[in-house]
Amino acid sequence: FHNLELNLLSIQGTPFACGAQRLSFGAGLGVRWFRFDENFLYGSDINGNSDPDDTAYYNIDMTNDLVGVQLAGMANYQATQNFSLFSEMKFGLYGNYMQQSQLIARGNGEIATINNGPNIGQEWDFESNKTDVAFLGEVRLGARWQITQRWSAVADYRAMAATGVFALLPGLDAARGEPGD
Repeated sequence: FHNLELNLLSIQGTPFACGAQRLSFGAGLGVRWFRFDENFLYGSDINGNSDPDDTAYYNIDMTNDLVGVQLAGMANYQATQNFSLFSEMKFGLYGNYMQQSQLIARGNGEIATINNGPNIGQEWDFESNKTDVAFLGEVRLGARWQITQRWSAVADYRAMAATGVFALLPGLDAARGEPGD
């Protein structure tokens, strides 16, 4: 995973009078780039002697690059002067550029060929890509200990959910080695 966020607008709310003004809320607006990579490699050795002529590999690489805007909502509870609990929720709409490559080859580098269908004899080494819409949501819960004015220690838990990301592109006709509609 790779993540880069730029917060363009951050609004910190005024603390509420309840609980000696310990509870405050905020909101934000920003842009985000999020990369999600998946890789799969399966290897097989026909007789266990690691001879490159007797091994085969199936490799799939998939990348999702999400770029878009997000909204954020934050809450902070100042339990003591140095200790606080916080939560943050983010939700965004993204353009997702997906790329996939598949390769079946022997250990010696010889690429496998398709042995049936209309593309018999074609090498099993192909790439495809697609651009679609994705949604990404994030919830973060944590605690902060303010050690000094400029130093703090934070422990938090983050959960993310995404739609519109694919482990394999739909419509990819592996038997023909071509992207589908």
